[in-house]
Amino acid sequence: MKGIHKLTAALLTVVALCTPAFSTSMTIDVEGTDSASHSGAISVGTLNKTNAGSLALSGTNAIGALGIHGGLVSVSAASNLNGASSAVTFAASGTDPVTAAANTATLEIAGSMNTGAFAFSTAGTVQVDGSNVATLSAAPTGTGLVHKTGPGVMKVASDLSASAALAGIHVDAGTLYVQSGKAPVAPIAVASSAVMELGAGLAAGSVGGAVTVASGAEMLVDASATVPHQNSSLTYTFNATTGYYMSGSTALAWPTNFISYAGLGGAGHPNWRTNDASTLSPVYAGIVMAYHDWSGGENTYYKSISSFVPYSVTSGSDQFSGGLLFQSGSKLALGAGSTWARDITVGTSS
Repeated sequence: MKGIHKLTAALLTVVALCTPAFSTSMTIDVEGTDSASHSGAISVGTLNKTNAGSLALSGTNAIGALGIHGGLVSVSAASNLNGASSAVTFAASGTDPVTAAANTATLEIAGSMNTGAFAFSTAGTVQVDGSNVATLSAAPTGTGLVHKTGPGVMKVASDLSASAALAGIHVDAGTLYVQSGKAPVAPIAVASSAVMELGAGLAAGSVGGAVTVASGAEMLVDASATVPHQNSSLTYTFNATTGYYMSGSTALAWPTNFISYAGLGGAGHPNWRTNDASTLSPVYAGIVMAYHDWSGGENTYYKSISSFVPYSVTSGSDQFSGGLLFQSGSKLALGAGSTWARDITVGTSS
């Protein structure tokens, strides 16, 4: 029996030595104009697709990161690239060894799905087929140029303002839908027959890059969404009689926890009492205040304005802080109950 146990242990050792460790990365190379498909599941940390051919994935995959270093990778809703946890990198470079054509990198989405972070180190294309929707749940990064093609929708669903380094986003076809949160700070160009759609609830500065709506392109505003007027700059000067900074008849009002109190210290203008003594050098609207200790039997702090220099302030709000240009022949489509309060001069950025 001891001999059998020793033999079994030896065989198990041989099996262990011959069994390869699970690889966390692999490469699939499809050259030239070739096309290939994989219908089984792929469970891998990083999948790299190289060369200019096309690869179709239709299995229920668990791919942590997909690197497209050339050509086309198409996915269906079933494959889903492991949902929002997947990162996609577009990093095409060089030329295809068969066709000698410059490599491009394209992700074709043939089903409605969430995606992870998109990183564009060079130009890359997100193609959303049919009436499908691809939802970006993390900010695209890198310095490359993003192309949105296909008739489907690429939806921005979170704060993507970290995308300032991108060369730009070109909506070549279909729809770029900007939901709550912020759109990429990179410049956005909407080509003829393409659409940039704005959802409700966008805060000021939601679209930080310059937006150009080409002739034949469309800016679509969802029902009940509001696009406010652009920012305007006003200069306020201190009025010692009223104790307010004024721009004409408009006063820059203090917060509600400040209460007017005249005559303290003989300064010749109203002073202010606050219920909040958490700081002795408060700053409100860019104006520095000075507190004075009241010695009249109450342990309460008072403040007077320490500087009466003119003060410029920006009022209003603007979703398109980078400017918006409607070219001649473009279209603005307003949904029911929406409000568009911006000035429009066709052919001029606003």
